[in-house]
Amino acid sequence: AVLICGVVLILRRWQSRRPGRPRPLSGVVDSVRWVLPISRSFERDRSMVQTADALRLALDAGHTVDQAIAATLSLDTNLWFRRRLRAWLSAVQQGQDAASAALKSRLAPALAWAFDTRVNQGNTPTVLEMIGSFYQSNYSYRVNLARLFLWPCVTVAMACVVGFVAYAVFSPLVAVLYASMDFVP
Repeated sequence: AVLICGVVLILRRWQSRRPGRPRPLSGVVDSVRWVLPISRSFERDRSMVQTADALRLALDAGHTVDQAIAATLSLDTNLWFRRRLRAWLSAVQQGQDAASAALKSRLAPALAWAFDTRVNQGNTPTVLEMIGSFYQSNYSYRVNLARLFLWPCVTVAMACVVGFVAYAVFSPLVAVLYASMDFVP
């Protein structure tokens, strides 16, 4: 048990998050989280909440769109999502429309809708706030749903561990009693 705890602590240290210079293990963990279907929705929702909030705050502060997008690159988001943000930033810096560049970068269509000048003229921070609250509620719903399914599984697993330990403790005693019964008259 001590060895397992030590390995977990070492891996946790190597995996620690540093948005500017991620460690190799955090890249592997981000890749696994992005590839698995259930964890990908968690990662996408969490990253969208952070991105929408950062974009809204930057635009409210008076930054341009490309400066706001550049500010999102310093967030602690998934590395795969950050690559999409970088592609979006480079497309906007090359002069493309922010909405079409967001779609081409495979970001959420909601971001493209927020920056669409034909639909929302001057309402981008308000739309970003709405998008952030949507993804936050979506993330919270998924977390609660996961807890609903995982807690009974954890309870059964713990019961199995306790049962195995009890069996391991008492089975030698029972074996000794059965062996000694042959010597009792």
